[in-house]
Amino acid sequence: MFQFAKYMVIWRTFRVLALCDGVLVPSNLPRCFTTQYLFSDFWRAWHNSFNRWILRYMYLPLGGRKTQAWNIFVIFTFVGLWHDLWIAWLLWSLLCCCLLVIEMSLGSFWASERMAPIRNTWGGEAIKRLALGVNLVLLVWTCNSMSLGLWDSGEIIWRAFRSAKSSVFCIASMAITSYMIDINNRIRFDREKAEKQQMQSAMR
Repeated sequence: MFQFAKYMVIWRTFRVLALCDGVLVPSNLPRCFTTQYLFSDFWRAWHNSFNRWILRYMYLPLGGRKTQAWNIFVIFTFVGLWHDLWIAWLLWSLLCCCLLVIEMSLGSFWASERMAPIRNTWGGEAIKRLALGVNLVLLVWTCNSMSLGLWDSGEIIWRAFRSAKSSVFCIASMAITSYMIDINNRIRFDREKAEKQQMQSAMR
């Protein structure tokens, strides 16, 4: 939590200074990181200004969505080296790429017509919540892997799922957390939509 609060304070401070100087810069971490349970959503919001730079100068020139399966490896390798010329950062970038590819593949498969009969049922919703909960744990693992170490952070997750009782507890917790995050997102989207409509009405 301290790590995220630290970056938010740093980014907000320098954004305020830029605004005082008349320069409009993108807002990093525009929404709470606890509402992000997808790798793609988290990295769009985490370092938003850097993400826009990568989108313009790397992602789109490399082919964008058409070559997404391999261009993210180039991009995350660059991001890892941008942080520091260290083997741990390269391993971190490789880990992020592999998990992101798995997320995109499963997301595409889940959205396909083949999964429509299951997707629109109660069981399909339960599978979705569980998958998002697992994804959230993996996201936290990658975010903490550089501060705790890849092996130490992985060992923490392994200990949480070591016994049958702890596994059931963790799986249930992940599903409930995913459900609560989704409710929070829906409330936030509805509130933002209402505020936007009020602003539009006031400007008329």
